[in-house]
Amino acid sequence: MKIFYRIVLLMVTGCLLFGFSSAFANSPTQYETVVQALESTKEFLITDGTLKFSEGNPDKIEIVITVFPGDINKVIEEETMRSLVFAFIVVFAQTDVQKLKIKAIPAELNFKTKKQRLLKKKSLSATISRKKMNRLLKQYVGIDSCQSLIGDMYFGNEVIHDMLLEKSDCIMYNDQGKPGLKRFFSEMN
Repeated sequence: MKIFYRIVLLMVTGCLLFGFSSAFANSPTQYETVVQALESTKEFLITDGTLKFSEGNPDKIEIVITVFPGDINKVIEEETMRSLVFAFIVVFAQTDVQKLKIKAIPAELNFKTKKQRLLKKKSLSATISRKKMNRLLKQYVGIDSCQSLIGDMYFGNEVIHDMLLEKSDCIMYNDQGKPGLKRFFSEMN
């Protein structure tokens, strides 16, 4: 029990020292482009190669998902699906884009070289409209739109846009209630 209280004390102290606030704003920040919305999460960035898009077709996006050496295929597949669902929700919550295609490519991280090897054969793609995503969210989560799942989280002066997990666990994981990640993802396509 002492360990638990020490951890809590350290967390609270760290939050006070570093100005952490987990408060979410009522509605997420809106962006003009898909790239701006995805970069706002800090998960996908053009500068580190985890976000790619075509100048001629900015609504066709590639994201790179880091996986670890030794991950089994099931873990890689689920992490890739989860990242795709997250990316679609972020874009529909923070832009006025009506339809989008995203390809997610897992990349195995080499800890020694800090380089990633793309696992293109394990990549997944999805195309979905805002209307269909909102219908699925209404059906499975009981909310009307993606905006209900995204919030602005503040870390000192920095804002990171992230999902409100307590609302979305049943679509982001397979063991957190129905429909589960796999079924939700299959219904997206």
